[in-house]
Amino acid sequence: LGGNVSRLSMYLRHGMLGLREVAAHARAVMRGRERDEFLRQLTWAEFYRLVLRQEGARVLGNLEDPKYPARWTDTLPDDVREARTGLPCADAWVTHLIRDGWLHNHERLWFAAYLVHWRGVDWRAGYALFREHLLDGDIANNALSWQWVASTFSNKPYFMNQENIDRFSGGRWCRTCRAECPFRASYGELETQLFGTQP
Repeated sequence: LGGNVSRLSMYLRHGMLGLREVAAHARAVMRGRERDEFLRQLTWAEFYRLVLRQEGARVLGNLEDPKYPARWTDTLPDDVREARTGLPCADAWVTHLIRDGWLHNHERLWFAAYLVHWRGVDWRAGYALFREHLLDGDIANNALSWQWVASTFSNKPYFMNQENIDRFSGGRWCRTCRAECPFRASYGELETQLFGTQP
């Protein structure tokens, strides 16, 4: 996927590096928008750690009600777990997760949105899948990122469309995909389709 990726998350997760240490280094060697975005991601990690410290085990359940009439199943579908959904992008995300123990942030968000909003699976099943396979999957970032997508820790659900996937993946899957794409619509159309009304 496009963009610079530090690959530091596993070192941060296992305490080999600290957030302040990494932030100080970034301020010293990076410049402009790249530095600002990197520091923003570190800030999210610190924020999620603080929420975990305050809320404890409550982060493993909905911190808020979803912002739309969600009807979720608790079970991860077999076709998702086995990377045979028929969608090249979704199957690649699962394959990458299981094979490499890591996913780009865009892939994590896309997969979470697909699972929760398109497949109607409770975010906790996705959290458990990530917890099982991610080498950098700490409780705070994992649970609260899933809740952010599901809108149980945000003011609206996160979702994407095909144009977003195509743009930020450099066309990796979309340009050769022959599947009936559930993401191929405008944001407004998908919002109505997925949530019934504007969330």
